[in-house]
Amino acid sequence: MGCGVTASKTSEATKGFEALIAELRAHNQGALADRAERARAGGDQIAFKTYENFTSAMTPTIADGERVLGRQLNNGEPKRGDVIILTPTDAARLTCNGSANDDGKYIKRVIGLPGEHIKIVAGERVVRVEGKPFDVPVAAANPLQGVDGGQASATFDVPAGKVFVLGDNRGNSCDSHVWSDAYVPIENVLWDVVGVYFPPEQARVVR
Repeated sequence: MGCGVTASKTSEATKGFEALIAELRAHNQGALADRAERARAGGDQIAFKTYENFTSAMTPTIADGERVLGRQLNNGEPKRGDVIILTPTDAARLTCNGSANDDGKYIKRVIGLPGEHIKIVAGERVVRVEGKPFDVPVAAANPLQGVDGGQASATFDVPAGKVFVLGDNRGNSCDSHVWSDAYVPIENVLWDVVGVYFPPEQARVVR
C-alpha cells in the first residue's frame, strides 16, 4: 500500500501508517488495526485504499495535502456522519470543475440517507434531517444556499439508492448543496475514511 513517490516520502508514509495503526488501537479499534496491518503486509488494496486529499473542502477534519486510509464499507451502504471517498457524478464534476472529463475522487461527509428530507439554513451549523438537527461539531456554519448562493435556506428529498453529502468546510465545499443533481448514487460511494496517515505527525482517526 505504498504511495508511489520517492523513497524518503515512502518512508514517511510508512511511519504515518504505523502511527495511524497506533491511534486506532488507542481508540479501541484493535480489530480494524489488525485488518489494516494484514492488508498492508499482503499488499491488499481491495479492503483498504490510500488517497491524497487535494482540497480544503473537509478542513479541519482532513486538510489539503493530507493522505487518508479508506476501507471498503462492510454492508455496502454508508451511515450518516461517515466521511467517504466517492466517485462524483457528471453533474457534480460540471458544477465543481466546469467539465465532466475528470476522473478524480471526492471526500465528503454523509448527511442524508435514502428517503430522507433535508433542510439547510444559512448561518446554522446543524442540518435538519426529518426535522431533527444533525450536528457535526467541527463543521463550519452553512453558507447561503443554491447554485447562485442567494437563498437563506434550501430543502432536499433524497431519492432511493442515493445519499446527500457535504464538506465540513461548508463555505468552501463544492457538494450536494450546490450540485445541479444534489445526490450521490450509493454505488458511487467507494470507501469509508479510517483516518489520516500522512504527514505522520498529523496521523489520526477520522470521525
